[in-house]
Amino acid sequence: MLTLAAIGEGAASAGPAIAKVLESGDTALQLAAAFALGEVKASGVDEPLAKAVAGDDPFLGSVAAWALARIHPDDPALVEQAVGRLKKGLASGDPEARQAAVTGLSSLAEGMKPADREDLAGTLVALLADTDREVARAAGAALIRLGGDSVGPLRAKVADPAVRMQILEVISALGA
Repeated sequence: MLTLAAIGEGAASAGPAIAKVLESGDTALQLAAAFALGEVKASGVDEPLAKAVAGDDPFLGSVAAWALARIHPDDPALVEQAVGRLKKGLASGDPEARQAAVTGLSSLAEGMKPADREDLAGTLVALLADTDREVARAAGAALIRLGGDSVGPLRAKVADPAVRMQILEVISALGA
């Protein structure tokens, strides 16, 4: 499934088969399936993804909400639901969950309003000081993907010695 996810939208026709895995009961496979469905932007898979969103596993629910928002970037309710769930993931005690939340949020940014993108940048700037290097690195990469919308929040925090070097690296990468 992760190979199909790497192929991206060219593998969208595999969506119905991937969606069947969401009912497998194997959490690792379900997570991979939800992720793959979002990456390939499969159509006709809303019902199994919505079921996963409503299920008992909050991490799977967040990935499924993200997948629905990726498939339907013009649906503000789905994007808002995914962003809300992923923002909660930023506070997780699990560094991998925080890193996944950062990456998921940045992948949804293109469908956000500019003010929401700038707000997201402000949230990500704080994560440059995360105790986990990979989370901090993911936050920096996400800020770069946000482009000009991240400049204001970055400049507002450049005096903070806890994140100054990371901010300067991001600003340099942006050419700002």
